[in-house]
Amino acid sequence: MSDNSECRPSAISVRSLLIALGLVVFLSATTPYVEMVIAGTQIAAICPPAGAFFLLVCLVAVVNPALRYFSKQSRRGLRQGELTVIYSLLLCTATISSVQFAQFLVPMITGAYYFATPANDWALSIQPLIPDWFSPRDSEAIKSLYEGQSGQPGIPWRPWIKPFLFWAPLIMAFYFVMICICAILRRQWVETERLAFPLVQVPLEMTRDVGEGSGRAGVRPFFRNKLMWLGFMVPVTIHTLDGLHQHFPVIPHIQVRRINLAAHFVGEPWNAIAPFVFNLYFSVVGFAYLLSQDLSFSLWFFFLLLKVEYLLGAVFEWKTTAGLYGTGRFPFVMAQQSGGFIALVLMSVWLSRRHLKNAVASVFALESGGDSDEPLSHRWAVLGCLAGLFFMSWWCWSAGMSPVMALSLFLLTTIFMLGATRMMAEGGINFIWSAQSGPNYVLHSIGGRSFFKGANGLMLMTLPFVMWNFRGMVVPEAMEAFKLGSHSRINMRRLTFAILVAIPVAMIVSYWSMLYLSYTFEGGGLAIDNYRFVHVATRPYNELSAVLTDTSGLSMTRLNFIAGATGFGVFLTVMRARFLWWPFHPTAYAASTTLAMRYLWSSIFLAWLCKLLILRYGGVRQYARIRPVFLGLIFGELLMIALLLIVEAFTGIRGHSLIP
Repeated sequence: MSDNSECRPSAISVRSLLIALGLVVFLSATTPYVEMVIAGTQIAAICPPAGAFFLLVCLVAVVNPALRYFSKQSRRGLRQGELTVIYSLLLCTATISSVQFAQFLVPMITGAYYFATPANDWALSIQPLIPDWFSPRDSEAIKSLYEGQSGQPGIPWRPWIKPFLFWAPLIMAFYFVMICICAILRRQWVETERLAFPLVQVPLEMTRDVGEGSGRAGVRPFFRNKLMWLGFMVPVTIHTLDGLHQHFPVIPHIQVRRINLAAHFVGEPWNAIAPFVFNLYFSVVGFAYLLSQDLSFSLWFFFLLLKVEYLLGAVFEWKTTAGLYGTGRFPFVMAQQSGGFIALVLMSVWLSRRHLKNAVASVFALESGGDSDEPLSHRWAVLGCLAGLFFMSWWCWSAGMSPVMALSLFLLTTIFMLGATRMMAEGGINFIWSAQSGPNYVLHSIGGRSFFKGANGLMLMTLPFVMWNFRGMVVPEAMEAFKLGSHSRINMRRLTFAILVAIPVAMIVSYWSMLYLSYTFEGGGLAIDNYRFVHVATRPYNELSAVLTDTSGLSMTRLNFIAGATGFGVFLTVMRARFLWWPFHPTAYAASTTLAMRYLWSSIFLAWLCKLLILRYGGVRQYARIRPVFLGLIFGELLMIALLLIVEAFTGIRGHSLIP
């Protein structure tokens, strides 16, 4: 039996928890500076988060060898279970200091006051809707946040304490509900369906054989594989040249991103397919290589099919009156995206129906139903979901939102978040951006302006920016942490408890970091980041203002497209279940409409083509043999993201992004 099996009860050691929480504090404090001041690759907006991945590399490649060397005992090094705990906590908290909480909450709750003018009339139309606890009311504190402070800079804490104490429980409750759902579905997705989870494969390989001390000085097999280093050198070479080019423009670089294919399609109707860009992201090539052939094929195929739909819409001028959400033009991408996500969740629920039935039945059972190795017992996970939904609905009701609308919003949000989690677990789509689409699009299609009046509109417009912004999500990463924990055979209950402790720690530290950076940086928030302190600060209220003059109601066109996309997704699921030769995957259809696919389709196509040729001419054995090359592509690109950001922090280069 392996060392991990023997040490399972003690895998979550005191030192692993202390190291994990220390690194969570470090990452939460530094991420706002990295993402806003350096303004390079957003280290928490992709998965795996580059910051968390880099810290894992440091532990595996630097700290662990040092511990073993100086202690003269191999067991002194961090074991795989301990590394899994540390990385899982970093994985689940990385985005909290970024686009899921701190960096969006601070400007969003103050924008209605700082940007209020007689022209937009927000002082009369929007500010009366805002509860007292929603945001600071100190006008000088808000002004200093955006413009900087004169004299001795510091954080005026008094006006900021109350908003945090009201917002933090809501956001924590949302994360808790989704973690409960992940706990219920873990066995179904990890053990029964055996989803690919491509995004965790490199961390699993990096931490393999910890503590055994075999091989050259205890070096793990991942780092001894020459083919891995061959793949590693490709992104390292390309990105090193690119980084040197930023400092010394005379040094040539190889253009692998932002190659505009739409430039070859000019004039009507061909220009309707824009934007159409070729990007080569080595990490995405590596992730896509780990997918099944039908899924990787379907991902790029459905994206190109969407471009054909744009072309047909332009040729035949299929359009309706534009509304608040969407352009009113075929192919109604947001409607297709909503239907695709709903179909994906319906598919997942159907496949899990027996498992879910047993989980619900466990609430009323007198004895445990064999779930002792789960992150939470099914009984407490189900009850936690219900309690969390009740609390979030009550919170919104206390802000003036109708209870029915609040419950509808959170149920829809759960559907979309679960769809995104499935998409990342099965398809490795590590970047899904759609700030308000899903839930709000569906609600607006059903009720139009009537659903978005008053406090309902305020909550519907502001909540997505700080809770379920579909870019760098906490929830899919929690499911990946459970996958890592299952593989490492650690105590899942303790892992869940550690995650639930780390999340509020990350919230507190990142909130402080965001305020400290804004108040102490010369020129304030506006001098740091225009996107956060202008776009995020104003967009919810601009859209809320648009609702006040919106005359739309029920939109049958949108609902028909949502229903049609849902039906098509279900059709794809049925065909895939009945016919082995069926090449089209429902997960890919849902993913094809997301903004991510604009950037990822070409890399996925290259991975699919490579895998096709390898399987055809080399077979499964050759596919397995070459797999380390593609793991090296992932390892090399993620490592270069962090290393270039460190160099740019000292050299002053700003805005150099390897991944959008």
